[in-house]
Amino acid sequence: MLFELRFAVVYRDDSWVNAQYRALIPANVLARRGHELVWCGPSTERLPLAQLRRCDLVHVYRASDPGLIRALRELRDSGVAVSWDNDDDATAIPRESPTYRRHGGLAAQRDHVWQVRAIRLADLVTTPNDILADKYRDAGGRHVVVIDNYLPRDFLRGRRPRHEGIVVGWTGGLEHRADARLLSLERVLLRTLEQHAHVRVVTVGVRLELMHDRYERRRAVEF
Repeated sequence: MLFELRFAVVYRDDSWVNAQYRALIPANVLARRGHELVWCGPSTERLPLAQLRRCDLVHVYRASDPGLIRALRELRDSGVAVSWDNDDDATAIPRESPTYRRHGGLAAQRDHVWQVRAIRLADLVTTPNDILADKYRDAGGRHVVVIDNYLPRDFLRGRRPRHEGIVVGWTGGLEHRADARLLSLERVLLRTLEQHAHVRVVTVGVRLELMHDRYERRRAVEF
């Protein structure tokens, strides 16, 4: 007999894109399999504690603000299990990044203090790589597990369109501009295009400074 889980999802609102594949899509898959999704929404000062107390599990993606920490303590005292997930490390944002002033540096250090409190409250901490897992264990995580990024099989419906030659793809948001510079990505890709007539380059998100007729930039692609 399938055990029916009653659960809720809380996510950090400014990380909505990552929350899709780390929390929201998995939650919908569980709901389709017969488990009860009691509540799903961003972390705010007015979380619906009465609803959350009905849950077996409250899963939190990246959120770690003071109001959430108070809520997690209340939930733990009520016997509700808490899992906490994060797939990024803002303390590692390089100074060259356009997002450093807003999310890196001192802001990241302050946020990390609250993250540590969430980590120590959680019954389970999940993250997609061993480097972050070790960091969360050092921060006091009692049970830390690595879970890779996944998407449902129905996202892969249909056949990939046929095309000639080789297409090199790169996807990057605003925070990846610094990575492109540090990796000399434009120079490497331009040299590749010049040396191989059967290669095309397609980027999604950030526009690279590639002045070439076999370079294409797409602003965004839906999941």
